[in-house]
Amino acid sequence: MPIPVENFTTCDGSVTSEDGLSFFLHAKRDDGSPVMLSFPHEELPNIVEAAAMQMDKGKSLDGERTVAAFQASGFSIGKGLAGETLMRMEMREGGRMCFLLHSEMIDELIAALGRTRVKH
Repeated sequence: MPIPVENFTTCDGSVTSEDGLSFFLHAKRDDGSPVMLSFPHEELPNIVEAAAMQMDKGKSLDGERTVAAFQASGFSIGKGLAGETLMRMEMREGGRMCFLLHSEMIDELIAALGRTRVKH
């Protein structure tokens, strides 16, 4: 049995509930009518990862391949609650995404960043 699909033309923002348990995506349907989609806040990483898996698969209305990327405006490195290394990427509109980094990945990032430096 096929799963019903409803198309949303835009995502106009998001908000977290006052109790912090839910977040809402404000979207618009094909006919322009607004809708709020509610999810448990703890589902955010799953939703972001599910969307990220599709970022390299998109096409424009003309059939051209599109490349989607987040505009990073800054970053910070810190420690998580259990002492693990976190890299926080900040986006220009104020959003933040945190990534847990294991020690091997830290070494790989340092090496990769070193290869991208322009030598004068």
